[in-house]
Amino acid sequence: QDIEHFYKIPERKIQVVYQGCSEIFYHQVSQEERHKIARLYQLPGKFLLSVGTIEKRKNFLSVIHALKEGNIDIPYVIIGRKTNYLQELQAHVKKYDLRNVYFIHDVEFQHLPAIYQMSELFLYPSLFEGFGIPILEALYSAVPVVTSTDGCFTETGGDAAAYVDPGNPAEIAEVIKNVLQD
Repeated sequence: QDIEHFYKIPERKIQVVYQGCSEIFYHQVSQEERHKIARLYQLPGKFLLSVGTIEKRKNFLSVIHALKEGNIDIPYVIIGRKTNYLQELQAHVKKYDLRNVYFIHDVEFQHLPAIYQMSELFLYPSLFEGFGIPILEALYSAVPVVTSTDGCFTETGGDAAAYVDPGNPAEIAEVIKNVLQD
């Protein structure tokens, strides 16, 4: 749709070839390895997870608002490269007195499957993506996914993900609670 919209190329001239993710996500990580990685990154026992560069379009702030509005007390781990958006997120965490939001940077790629597999739920409320590879990584890791209703997300997650309006923290909170209970 973006190719049609931005480049004015008719649909009949476009063939979509879907992207995959690394094969390291196709296999379950041993409990021993999970414990080792949990200690390495000081991960909480149970947690919600987001992975991606810490930038505005990833929309992590909506999750922080959802945690506050929904009174959700499970730790939230955000893994990604720092940008200036991190300061905005940290300011809201402090303002809301949320003591269970963790920002982790410089995670080794080979450790990500274990981290996904240890999480209770993967959150990807992004506003814009080309495809959303972390959604596939989470699904291959057998982790429930909550992602955005718009854009490419339904193509990536299909019927295996829960979808939310990324601008509606109350809806995000409700879906998080529903998925954690079911």
